[in-house]
Amino acid sequence: MVIQPLGDKEVYLITNVYGPQKPRDKLRLLTSLEDLRVRHSGIPWILGGDFNMIRSLSERKCGTLTYCKKESTRKETEIQC
Repeated sequence: MVIQPLGDKEVYLITNVYGPQKPRDKLRLLTSLEDLRVRHSGIPWILGGDFNMIRSLSERKCGTLTYCKKESTRKETEIQC
């Protein structure tokens, strides 16, 4: 959404994100955000929300790439970003 506050000459791009769960959809989200950034370059951008992504392994539940021993199902986990 592009807005222009009353009495302000500047316009702003505001984007709220709720990120997808599937890794391939996460890549699509990031590509779409990059396209928005390019399309609206030069406009101040407020970007926020829940990206459903992790920045480091320590943020991951149980902190492991292969098996989460605390879960009874011991299902395999994967990096989501």
